[in-house]
Amino acid sequence: MHARRYLTMILILPLASCTETTGANLSDVPGYLISSVRVSPSIDTIFVPDSIRDSDRISFSAIATGRNGSALPAMTFAWSTSDPLVATVDSSGVVTPRALGVVEISAAADKIGRATLVILPATMAVSVSPAVDTIEVSLPIVSARDTVRLRASARDLTGGSLGGVAFTWNSSSPAVATVDESGLVHAVSLGSTTVTASANGHFAAAIVHVVSTGSGNY
Repeated sequence: MHARRYLTMILILPLASCTETTGANLSDVPGYLISSVRVSPSIDTIFVPDSIRDSDRISFSAIATGRNGSALPAMTFAWSTSDPLVATVDSSGVVTPRALGVVEISAAADKIGRATLVILPATMAVSVSPAVDTIEVSLPIVSARDTVRLRASARDLTGGSLGGVAFTWNSSSPAVATVDESGLVHAVSLGSTTVTASANGHFAAAIVHVVSTGSGNY
C-alpha cells in the first residue's frame, strides 16, 4: 500500500515542476531567489519584404529581478518563440522573422518573461512604369514577338525603395493583351488594356495600347 503511494508521488512530481510561469533555469542562481523575468520591449513590430533579408532582425533583452526587487547580474536566459514558423530566436534574444503574423517571444530563468512581436509586410506603396505604353504591331499579331515590358517597384514606410517584393500582375482585357509574372505584356489584338501590379494589398496600374503600324489606330 505504501509502495503504491510512493510511486504515485514520483510520477506526479515531474509534471508539477514546470508551470506556465516557470521554465528552464540556465544560471547558477536558484529559482527561489528569482522573483520575475521581464522582456523588453514588451511589444514590437517589424516590417519585412516577401523575401526576408539579413537586415530583417529585431533584438529583445531580458532582465531577471531578485526577491529584493533589484536586477540579478550575469543571468543566462533560455529564449523561445510560440511559433518557429513565424519567427525564430537565438540564444541572445535576436529574432528572425519567417512569415507574417504575431508571435510570442519568451525568456526563461526559472520564471518566464514574455513579449509580443507583430510581423507585417513592409510594402506601403507600389508604382508601375511607364504609366502609359504602346505596342506597335504589324498584322497579324505575333504575341511572342509583340511585347512591351512594365516594371513595378515598392516603397516602404519611410518612402525608401524596397526589394524582395513579389508582385502579382493582371490585365483587365486579356483579349487585348496578357501579362506574365515578370511584367512582360504580350499583345493579342488591337485595343487598350489596364495592367495592374499588386503586392501586399497595394497596387498600381499602367495603360497599354496595342496599335497597328499600318493604320496608327487602336
